Amino acid sequence: PPRASSAACTEPLYNMHGLEKRWPGHFSRWVHHHLYVLRFGVLDVYDLDGSAADLVRPFTETGRVRYWPRWSSTIGFDRFDTCKYAGEYLAYQHCAVMHRGVSKWVAIIHSPDSFLVPGTESRGGSAGPVTVNDLLGTAGNGVASFILGSWTFDGPRRGFSGSVLHDFPWRRSSHVGGHEYVIYDPVQTDYAEPHGVLHLEHVPFPEAVHRVHPELWVFHHYVSIFAERNLRVFRRFSVVRDLGHMVLDRHLL
Repeated sequence: PPRASSAACTEPLYNMHGLEKRWPGHFSRWVHHHLYVLRFGVLDVYDLDGSAADLVRPFTETGRVRYWPRWSSTIGFDRFDTCKYAGEYLAYQHCAVMHRGVSKWVAIIHSPDSFLVPGTESRGGSAGPVTVNDLLGTAGNGVASFILGSWTFDGPRRGFSGSVLHDFPWRRSSHVGGHEYVIYDPVQTDYAEPHGVLHLEHVPFPEAVHRVHPELWVFHHYVSIFAERNLRVFRRFSVVRDLGHMVLDRHLL
């Protein structure tokens, strides 16, 4: 891949036609946010069934996106529908090895249901750009990974604007049930997955792991983007309307 200070990788995606039909333009907005707003240097998109080919083409032509179509066939599985997740962790290791010695930091952004977002403290009330380099620049000597929390957005759909950001403004009021996400240094990492890493033996733990407060940076996870979730589960949580996530709308709508 091209040399970059930061890179991001996805899980192996599939049925991106269905996503585009459900939320037209969302995939492009998601890529644009991470590459051109947050300014990740390069994004590796893994795809199981080739359904993202047309969606990534405008970005692959710029060299900012590398596309790995039909990942299951690449690793020897001809039928992805019987092993949607069998090759997932192989993709994460492929990403880690490919960027070792090439990119300083690698984030696993998972899928188009997750957005990395600067928190209120990082924005500081300013309308100016806040990029991922502002986060990575806080790494002190010896930091090998950043662990970031997530806010879960779901619940009853509140509109049909065509934007998941507007139609699901309700956020669970705690991080209970939320995922942690990781940005890691591939040179110091032995194994990586979306929600954790194992560093090499010589890397001191936990000193090398930097936990980021959600008021600084956090992932927004829109769990109903692919399908409506069970609302009975949702109602177990108290929720708040989070206007803070509308910072995305300046760039995505």
